[in-house]
Amino acid sequence: MGCSSLSQREEEKKKGDAYFAYGSNSLVEKDYSLAIKNFLKALEFIPEDSRLHNNLGMAYHFKGRNNLAMRHLEKAMALDKKNSDARNNLASLYFQQKELQKAEKLYQEVLEDLTYEEVFRTYYNLGLIGLEKKNKQQARDFFQKSLGANENYCPSHFQLGILNLEEGEYKQAITNFKDSSLGTCYDSPWPVYYLGLTYYKMGNKKSSQAKFKELSERFKEKKFQELAGDYLMRLEAPMEQNGHSETKGWKTIGSGYRGSEEINF
Repeated sequence: MGCSSLSQREEEKKKGDAYFAYGSNSLVEKDYSLAIKNFLKALEFIPEDSRLHNNLGMAYHFKGRNNLAMRHLEKAMALDKKNSDARNNLASLYFQQKELQKAEKLYQEVLEDLTYEEVFRTYYNLGLIGLEKKNKQQARDFFQKSLGANENYCPSHFQLGILNLEEGEYKQAITNFKDSSLGTCYDSPWPVYYLGLTYYKMGNKKSSQAKFKELSERFKEKKFQELAGDYLMRLEAPMEQNGHSETKGWKTIGSGYRGSEEINF
């Protein structure tokens, strides 16, 4: 009887793992309804699996059901106190809801996990909290720590570029924006836009024109066509000498969300 019971549990785990894998694949492919369906089926067989509750929580989040998302992320943390993915994801939900104190507390707890490989994302998210708190120096420090953990993390280069641009540190801003246009951020229009804007503020007409032409050619969304067209028209006229404060279109890139090992958001 003992062998039979063990065999049954192993069979149930295999079924649960299979449904979990199906759901995780659907989550990666952004078929959130199918992901939820498979995760709920997996719960019938492996209800105490921390990874499962984390991924189910994120599927609910992407379907706009944050109450359910938080419930499953909290369950994931209760089942495995070392599930830093779930803690990071829950913190990010709190950040979205402007509950900065709760988010910051969870992110700091993630930093205590010395085995967590995505610490650069956590530093980045803490930097975003610094921006929300209007503490630019704190934000800068965390973005730099993010790059210390992963020098190629383009969202942190982008945010440092914004801070340097606002401080008039144009040469450093250009370096940051160039670095932020590489890797996973290559398909984002914002580094291209801000490179054009920085060159514009420096009075470098040729480089500014080149970037706004690139913006117009590569990104066909209406607002980027309008932004590129606006600056290209200005560049045809004599450059203004009294400085500029154009920051319309400012936007963060990268949400900081991270799934379990099976998911690469």
